[in-house]
Formats: sequence, C-alpha cells, structure tokens
Amino acid sequence: FLKNNEYLFSFFKELSLEKKSIQDLKNNDYYATYNEHLEILDEVYTNYLLLLKQHNLYDDLSLAQEYKLNLDFLNEYESIYYDLQGFLSKFEEDLLCEISKIKSTIISFKTSKFNLEYLLELDFLKDIHLELDMFYEVNLSQKKILKQEKLSNPNTLVKLKAFELRSLQCA
Repeated sequence: FLKNNEYLFSFFKELSLEKKSIQDLKNNDYYATYNEHLEILDEVYTNYLLLLKQHNLYDDLSLAQEYKLNLDFLNEYESIYYDLQGFLSKFEEDLLCEISKIKSTIISFKTSKFNLEYLLELDFLKDIHLELDMFYEVNLSQKKILKQEKLSNPNTLVKLKAFELRSLQCA
C-alpha cells in the first residue's frame, strides 16, 4: 500500500472530483474482470474517508462530498468571473452551477476543435449555441451569451524544415 499510495490516491481523487464511485466502475463492462480488485479498493477508500471523518479532517478526496458553499465569502463580491482554461471536473462544474444560482457568474472560454464537444456537454452550456474558434463570455446565472468574438488564426501556414546540424536550428 505504501509503495503505491500515490497511484491509489490519484485514482481516488479522480473518482471524487468526477463524482463517481467504485461501484460505478463495477457496473461497467470494461472493469468486469477486476471486480475483486475494485472491492478491495472500495474498502480502502471507504475506510480512509471514515478515518478522516472520525478525526474531523478533510482532503482532496473528501472535499467533493463534504464541502459547503461559504455564502459569507461569496457575498463579499458582486459577481464571479471565471476564466476557463482547460477542463472542469464534475465537482467544479457543479460548484459553478451552484454559485450561479446565488451570484451573477460569468465564465469566459475559447472554443476549438479540441474542446467544443466537451463544452457542449457541460450542464450549464447545453442550451447555448456555441461555434468553433470563438471567444465567449457567458452569464451562467442568466444562461446568456454576453460576448462572442471570432478568434483570428494569425499564422496557419506552417513550414517544416530539417537540418543536418543542431546548431543550424537556431539560425
């Protein structure tokens, strides 16, 4: 256990942030041959969370299950602006949805061929029409696009060259 704890905790953290359980994995055909392993992992995970709770502690694994929104903190701000770079976990997505019900919440992001499908799957963007290669600012509280700008492609022509000597690459 001690030898592989980084892998285990990374696995448990991903499950927690995606709001999935080991039982969800057991129900998936891909993991059918690993049921015994999953049962052991489930017991380790359950016992770990129980120990945290008994000692009034929390960490990345328990946060998604035990958090409470700090309304006093939120009330210090008129609105929340979130610049989305990359991808949100299910926990983060749900948290933004919850905040948007209390405070005006604006999210900004760029669409590309790499993230458009993902963005269209987010609960708070499902009803909003998004286009490829655009910059958006969306008010999640109103489910309304505030800003939509076409992204420019400054240099779409890429030249590939080979060099015999490494020193020529910097010239």
